[in-house]
Amino acid sequence: MQAQSSYPKFVSTAEIPITSSDGFNQPQGMAVALDKTLYVADTGNNRVLKIAPDGSQSTVNFGSLRPALSNPVGVALDGNGNLYVTETTANRLIKLPEGAANGLSIITGLNQPTAVAADVAGNLAIVNAGNGTITARRYGGPAHIFDTGSTVLGAPAGVAFDAKGSIYVADAGNSEHPAAVYRFPPLGGTGTSLTLPDTIYSIWRA
Repeated sequence: MQAQSSYPKFVSTAEIPITSSDGFNQPQGMAVALDKTLYVADTGNNRVLKIAPDGSQSTVNFGSLRPALSNPVGVALDGNGNLYVTETTANRLIKLPEGAANGLSIITGLNQPTAVAADVAGNLAIVNAGNGTITARRYGGPAHIFDTGSTVLGAPAGVAFDAKGSIYVADAGNSEHPAAVYRFPPLGGTGTSLTLPDTIYSIWRA
């Protein structure tokens, strides 16, 4: 198969692929801010890299956060520009408030957290890869295991919100549960399994 040599203009005005000036090491989660700044969890380098629209790069500074950032995997931004990062080995979620100098450890006791999603209201959903659950936090309240009703997740890998607050989970599946994408009600309950066209339409119309 021949490599694609050109890309549509709406993808980016920057060169593709984007490379780190000193080398990525197992990059994973990404998030894009409204001003098109890209944040990348550069997992193997124990950092989050910030790439501005003009291509300039810098490491996000979490200030006095202790212990220091290690093994970041998931990255998300909420409607206020706050940055969220999961640390798989530390089993916590970090928040760097917009304009703040120091990161905060806001949710601890997770189970190998990977993907994270935040909506415009600051609601959060986190994939716990270690036990196949989703941790949710609504409107700044306490974090809790999200109720998936009769839906049993095999190996959740990705998570997202739509405009109505519904939570979508990409489940890689296992020997007992087939791979699927589910849509869950905002406050929990049994999920609806979606085919690919259904998934795209459901998110588009929200």
